[in-house]
Amino acid sequence: MSEANIEVFLTEEPRPLLVYQDIKLPAFSSLRGDGLEKRMKEITEFNFLESDILICGYPKSGNHWSLEIIELIVNQKGELTQTIFPDLVLEFCDIDNLQNLTMARRTLHTHLPLRFLMSNKKLNKIKIVVILRNPKDVCVSFYHHSKKDVFVKNLLDVPWNDFFDIWTRNELPYGSWYRHVKEFEKAKKNGLNITFLQYEDLLTQPQSAITNLAKSLEISCTNDLVTDIIKTTSFENMKQNKKELSKMTDPEGKGLIFRKGQVGDWKNWFSDAQNVIFDKQFKAEMNDSNLEFKFS
Repeated sequence: MSEANIEVFLTEEPRPLLVYQDIKLPAFSSLRGDGLEKRMKEITEFNFLESDILICGYPKSGNHWSLEIIELIVNQKGELTQTIFPDLVLEFCDIDNLQNLTMARRTLHTHLPLRFLMSNKKLNKIKIVVILRNPKDVCVSFYHHSKKDVFVKNLLDVPWNDFFDIWTRNELPYGSWYRHVKEFEKAKKNGLNITFLQYEDLLTQPQSAITNLAKSLEISCTNDLVTDIIKTTSFENMKQNKKELSKMTDPEGKGLIFRKGQVGDWKNWFSDAQNVIFDKQFKAEMNDSNLEFKFS
């Protein structure tokens, strides 16, 4: 990302959410005005290469973390990359620059629902990694993120109880978490080359999680390299040392991406009544799914 673009973000004013079809989206500059329809068309026509790796995930599921891990696997290095996450996000980036990247393997990203991508005829040629995280922690993490994100003005001052209600109505940016993850589950059953990567496994059993991820990407990864990647992508190291856009635009340099990196923080926020409501909705929405999640 250029210095000029970073300067623009320093002066960015909070903006209300946009809507595409039935989904609310952050008011990224690339999507404003006529840009929304244009960008969605560009995504459906994007020239995916067979060597590409597309990382998909609902917001606050561990997207930055998994992207860094995959880039280290691809580059066979145990040092933090200089990649700035938004530069690789289909709905956010300079898509012409992204299209013209010349590295041997491109790692790309999107938060978009799969149905917005399926009309791209080259999607079935690439490897897709979907990062999954238990939705209670996603909900809490999204709440904290939204309090500082200028691209989701509608949510900046929303208190927790109201945010929880917005979640249950499936009205957050990028739509329903339930529909989001189940679309990928169905597509995998139908033959799309999808690997599911569990956030909680990266925390509790990183050696096997990263080793299995590398195998699914058909990339050789030694035990020593996996150990280096684990150390390099530890939460504390990423929080302190990873180059990240929101740190550059935060006067205090703290950013809004890396907060706690824990499993079970939802217990500090959910009331007993909210937990009952959430569990009931989860059971109803995921009744036809075989995906499993670890809530603590």
